[in-house]
Amino acid sequence: MKILHLTKKYPDALGGDAFAVLNLELQQRNLGMDVSILTHNCPEVVNKKNIAKFGLNLPSSQLDKVTVKRLISLLVLPFYGYRYLKQIHPDIIHSHSPDLGFTISLPARVLGIPVVNTCHGVSFTDNNLSLLKRCAEIFFLKYSGFARIITVDRTSIAILQQHGISNVEYIPNGVDPDFWKREDSVVTGNKSKTRFLFVGRLEEEKGLIYLIEVVRRLKSDREEFIVQFVGDGSLRPHLEKLVDTYGLGDYIQFKGILHQKELKKVYNYSDIFILPSLHEGMPLTLLEAWASGLPVIITKVGNILDICINMENAWIIEPGNEIDLHDAMLALSKSGELRNRLGRNGMITVQKYYSWSSAAQKTVKLYKTVCKVSE
Repeated sequence: MKILHLTKKYPDALGGDAFAVLNLELQQRNLGMDVSILTHNCPEVVNKKNIAKFGLNLPSSQLDKVTVKRLISLLVLPFYGYRYLKQIHPDIIHSHSPDLGFTISLPARVLGIPVVNTCHGVSFTDNNLSLLKRCAEIFFLKYSGFARIITVDRTSIAILQQHGISNVEYIPNGVDPDFWKREDSVVTGNKSKTRFLFVGRLEEEKGLIYLIEVVRRLKSDREEFIVQFVGDGSLRPHLEKLVDTYGLGDYIQFKGILHQKELKKVYNYSDIFILPSLHEGMPLTLLEAWASGLPVIITKVGNILDICINMENAWIIEPGNEIDLHDAMLALSKSGELRNRLGRNGMITVQKYYSWSSAAQKTVKLYKTVCKVSE
């Protein structure tokens, strides 16, 4: 079977969707599939034989925004896509963004190629986003003619059905537990400092502004701690300015984008993982932290209540609640027993339910069903 993944991002561009596509690609190749990638003309994306790029040159920080250059790139995609599809003749197209899926569905329909789309997070329920963006997402999902829509967030199925979108299947994200497994031999440095870790895009929806506000309060309760921000994004200059204004340079470090081997070391060095998001689907970084044996503080958004059990495998807080976050950070920094219990149970959860091998097998099974129906 020939598969084309159409994605906004692909490594080394940062984003959960980028690494989801990469891991699906690797697993599908192991299953004997012929896999190609079509993505934006982004300078951070690696050049490989099976990767094609379309549109104007765009940095990864611009790929989640509505800009003139990105709109032009979307207008280019149907024409470029038609030629590319005729060149590689895929059996199925798997898009990872509703707008890209809608745009490629035009030439795909002409050529008789079915399209499935993965929602890595349903955002039209987020009132912090513009009405235009939310309505556009519903339109793309409803009228693209997708053969199937995959969601990584089980709770979004009912939401999609309420908008007349019923061809939805749940296939969760995965992780490689063996790769992320914590190495106890790693030298952890100054053990007197509790090391908190955030990994992800530095964007407003990740809740990092209120995390910085909590650090201001926490330093008066507990001096020996540090919070590391791993990742990059359009909010970074503002966050760095806040840290400088509040005099938090000894408490917050910006590590930038790290490749997986370096990221694994940071997970190993850390004590507690924090994901204070205001909006999420099913975050890959949660699975990575679990696989690394870290206790997790996470907000009640997206798929979290479907995969996390409060005080069993995660400490769940309300999004945007500074008091909740402060109390969780302080309590976990003081209790090694609680950290160990949450970390151990998180590791068991990810090993039992969330592997990329399982996700890839379920996805290929869906492909075969779709192709059979389309014939």
